[in-house]
Amino acid sequence: MAESSRLANLIDSSLSARASPCDVLTEPGVATRVRANINVRVPDLGVTCVPDAVGEQLLPDPVLLMEILSPTNVADTWENVWSYCTIPSVREIAVVHSTRVLVELLRRGPDGHWPEETEKIGPGAPLTFESIEFSCPLAEVYARTHLGRRVKG
Repeated sequence: MAESSRLANLIDSSLSARASPCDVLTEPGVATRVRANINVRVPDLGVTCVPDAVGEQLLPDPVLLMEILSPTNVADTWENVWSYCTIPSVREIAVVHSTRVLVELLRRGPDGHWPEETEKIGPGAPLTFESIEFSCPLAEVYARTHLGRRVKG
């Protein structure tokens, strides 16, 4: 999952450059709101802005969660995404496709509700996560992947 590593590096560099209190973590455990005592999910990437969250068993107050979508995990990925919507601190959820240059983004509205449809971000568009003040050309996410040759910033 080169997309996951690349995205983690891009986000980490951005957070570090701004001396942000947020951290990006790979495969953090997150507790959903529904049946939280037994319903722990593991997204591919998670971002929290809680100080000293690195090393915690569960990611405290995640603001951004990301999943890499591959042909073998479509149902599980979308089940996770809808579970993440129950976490009060989550502002954005990104589903990064591994077979084409596409990110589907859900962003919680100012009223606290989630949109019915994902925002589709394709080649030539910027990928922006408002929750952590991050933006980069989508081409950067795929730059060192098998899809990178197909997309130009």
